[in-house]
Amino acid sequence: MSNSEIPSVITTAHLLLRGLVPAFLGCSIGDVDVGTETGSSDAKGGGVQASAFQMTYRKDLPKLGVENGGYTGKLSWNLGKKWGTEHAAVNLPREDELTKEEFQRHVEELWTNLERAANRLISSNELTAKKYDCGHDEDAALRTFGKGIMDAGQSGARDKRIKKAEKAKKEGKDVVAAGTTAASVGRLVSSSSSSNGDTFALALLHGTKLLPPSKLGAIKILRDNPRNKSNVICNKKKAEVTVKFSVVPPQDYGGDDDDANASLVEAVVVDAMELETPPSSVEACTSKDVRIEEGMDYQRYMQNAAAEAAKAAAEVATTASKSKPVDASTNAATDGSDEMVVTAFEVSGSIDYTKLIEKFGSKPLTPYLLRRLENVTVKRGTVPRLHRFLRREIFFSHRDIEKICELLEGWYGVAPPPEDVDEEEGRPGQQEQQQEQQQQQQLIQIQCRYSKQH
Repeated sequence: MSNSEIPSVITTAHLLLRGLVPAFLGCSIGDVDVGTETGSSDAKGGGVQASAFQMTYRKDLPKLGVENGGYTGKLSWNLGKKWGTEHAAVNLPREDELTKEEFQRHVEELWTNLERAANRLISSNELTAKKYDCGHDEDAALRTFGKGIMDAGQSGARDKRIKKAEKAKKEGKDVVAAGTTAASVGRLVSSSSSSNGDTFALALLHGTKLLPPSKLGAIKILRDNPRNKSNVICNKKKAEVTVKFSVVPPQDYGGDDDDANASLVEAVVVDAMELETPPSSVEACTSKDVRIEEGMDYQRYMQNAAAEAAKAAAEVATTASKSKPVDASTNAATDGSDEMVVTAFEVSGSIDYTKLIEKFGSKPLTPYLLRRLENVTVKRGTVPRLHRFLRREIFFSHRDIEKICELLEGWYGVAPPPEDVDEEEGRPGQQEQQQEQQQQQQLIQIQCRYSKQH
């Protein structure tokens, strides 16, 4: 389908959304300065560029018809990483910090406000449409208005044409200039009291026919299925807003072939030799500011939602601390001021070892289990004695020591020691502990005699 066959309602609605969505989100309308043919890292757009325009009306219109919203289209804006905060002013709902229900509620609020903004602009006659016809000289359009007027699809198509022309030139074939495709630029100018004369939207048109926005009728944001319609992705790695829209023309609209042609915007012919200077007052549409009242309403909504969430979290924490059960015996011993805290970085309070074992899901390290461990280590000659932390009961609980003992008993072919041995008599390392105690007593006696003599 050629550019001349694209319906004027689609071309006009696309131009309106190219200005409306950035104004709502608080980002630039293009990825480079308007009026600058080549961009740089310092460009006002900050890397924001509309995606290739998907003309979904081509399959929706035959199925739905005009009256059921068959004039549809789809486009998106990639706002980068870090929840889009690098390129947009509005706080988008963060899906990695919200429940699914909260995220969907905030996204629905976004679509409601965006749809309300679009239809307010249509009904208020606030926007005036202008069209600049550059003939078949796309290069003239870019030199005049800058590369920021192109979406990702148009930029990609242009790059392919340039590469194809360069390849043909090297092969000695006839070269078709890269900028010979039909080029018309659409511009929407705001006539509101706060931004009188400011450029609201500026884009390379996909079609050749442009209507005044007031002739669109109404725009709907289609969002009943995020997979193939409007959707918001917002997390630390990616932030993207995808808008699928439907245009419902007025009842008297009969297509571009009837008397509605009288409403089409007349083009201003841009002479390639005497280029018109870039449109003035474009600073507003390239700034990182929310430029429309519905966007400001949504920003306040998100700020209030964040404040309410913080307040609710504080109330839950306060309620939990007040309703937390306290053990009577512990409370009597500590007067409720010595709560047990055991982490990898801190041990404080009155330690209840039984509760600690239950909390971490371990088991008590019993004397019998230590005898089993001694039976498959010390008595097998692998170590001279059990570790002193085991002998002195510094280690008091364990996980899966029984399984280790079972494996080693099977490996050595030995039976577990009897369980009916008195705990104190059969405690592993008992003899070694007694020897250590005797040596310590002897050492103390020697030190005492030495101190008396000197």
